[in-house]
Amino acid sequence: MKKLTIMLSVSIFLAGCELTPLPQPRWYKENVSVKETNNYLNECIYNVGMNKVEPQKENRLTEACMLKEGFRWGIPQN
Repeated sequence: MKKLTIMLSVSIFLAGCELTPLPQPRWYKENVSVKETNNYLNECIYNVGMNKVEPQKENRLTEACMLKEGFRWGIPQN
């Protein structure tokens, strides 16, 4: 019975850890919503896509575009 109680307690504890995901890094800017951020990101992706560049340069150009707009990559400190 004691083993069952311990196993049940550990299972509940681990399930609780599973339910709270860690925040993921993303583009953010103070006073800009996630929806607006996605709009800026999509605009940058579109503009980079209009140029004929190598695929490996696309990510760097998209990053440069977002940085130019004042966004930062990371986990926001709310």
